[in-house]
Amino acid sequence: MSCCNSGCTACTDSKCTGTSGGTPNQNTIFQGPLTITNSADIQTLTSVTEIDGDVTINSTALSSLQGLNNVVTIDGNLSIQSNGSLTTLSGLNSLAHVTKNVTINSNNVLTSLTGLGNLTAIDGSSRFKVTGRSAM
Repeated sequence: MSCCNSGCTACTDSKCTGTSGGTPNQNTIFQGPLTITNSADIQTLTSVTEIDGDVTINSTALSSLQGLNNVVTIDGNLSIQSNGSLTTLSGLNSLAHVTKNVTINSNNVLTSLTGLGNLTAIDGSSRFKVTGRSAM
């Protein structure tokens, strides 16, 4: 992940060149791509409203996406796949716009798409694809 994900106000490559200090100093735009692997990754994104790059949440032990509550725009793909413990998408309640594809696949205990109610725009030839959801 980028150092900006840790609350640094400016990054050069992966090194903090600004002020560090957790999410209060964090820029509200995260320069991606972003791969979320655990809850600590999500908790460092609490002040982020836009992610410029693909967001990948694949093969984690996450049960929810709480902490992404302020993300309104993803300028890229959103991939949520093979998360065996993910029961809810409610952490994505503010997400309104994804510029590419949304793929939700093989999250076996996910019971609904509640949390995506504000998603009103998926641009261009992009698509919304949900597959392999045995609990829904």
